[in-house]
Amino acid sequence: MRRYVFVVIIISISSNVFSQSVEIATWRNNATAAYSIVSDDYNLHFFGDLNYIHTTTSKRNIPISFAVVADWDNQWNEARDFLLGDGHEFTTHSMNHAHNEENTQEILEWQLLKSQEVIEEKIPGAECVFMCNWGNMNKEGVLDFLKVHRFIGARGFGRYGGVHTADFDPFLLNTVFYQEGLEAEIKAVVDNVIANGGYGLNSVHYIGDPTSWGYIDKTPWISHLDYIQSKRASNELWIETVQRVIKYRMEREFYKVNIEEASNSNMVISFDTSAEINSSPKVDNSIYNEDLTLIVTTSTGLKQLIDANPFKGNITVTFDDKHITNAIQRGEIIYALSRHKIIK
Repeated sequence: MRRYVFVVIIISISSNVFSQSVEIATWRNNATAAYSIVSDDYNLHFFGDLNYIHTTTSKRNIPISFAVVADWDNQWNEARDFLLGDGHEFTTHSMNHAHNEENTQEILEWQLLKSQEVIEEKIPGAECVFMCNWGNMNKEGVLDFLKVHRFIGARGFGRYGGVHTADFDPFLLNTVFYQEGLEAEIKAVVDNVIANGGYGLNSVHYIGDPTSWGYIDKTPWISHLDYIQSKRASNELWIETVQRVIKYRMEREFYKVNIEEASNSNMVISFDTSAEINSSPKVDNSIYNEDLTLIVTTSTGLKQLIDANPFKGNITVTFDDKHITNAIQRGEIIYALSRHKIIK
């Protein structure tokens, strides 16, 4: 079920009554559901063929999240040279992938904070604010630690499976890890989140490299990419990296939209970003800066999707009896009639 945060304003001009509204869509572009892919163990010497990963994802404009082991040191150049620019992101997967380690304060700082620091230092422009669980990690105390540092979510602490509701807890995400023979289960995650309007998270290890643990062969990899691409084409799926999905989901809940001014030819929309999203002293709302899709309805009954950033000021929308003609935020045209279609 989709949930919307909306505000409606009724204004009276002469003898006519005009009703205008603006809502935050559940997902970007008002898609039915959201979906992310995480690829674990980035930086390991047998991680996989990065040129192949780059080619297959960029061709389809599908961004994925790489879970990085920061103390391994093999693929920083590729991350800097082309993966980050293609919209992929890099999350922490620890410093050294240690198993069953005692979680002292010193160890947690090294595995989580130091890895976060190294990733952002080695990949300028990357933002690392999500943790992906690894192997037989000791989970004791990890969530409490993350919640008071610069993190917005974590994988590995919820129930098994990659299906989440639209209002998921970002620190209780879980996933299905691809293994040979699990193609149907991976696909089912996509189908299930589309059915319930939620968020799906699947994870893979080494792509196209049969010498590595838990690899996904090229045939099921391509098949899955083509499947989710088809679901995006029908607007059933918003495919995005995990950190950006978390930001959107939290902004949708905590940020508000208001109509400041309204007439029979324009409206001015504002964002209220004052409600605290994350209680960590290391995180303020400025980190939650993902563009939001607004569903704008005019006094003439027109409805249109407009993507706007909550920190770029008010949005001025102009329209006539037949069209929303444009929308401007901080002097930038964020919607123009020539580039969009009216929602029926």
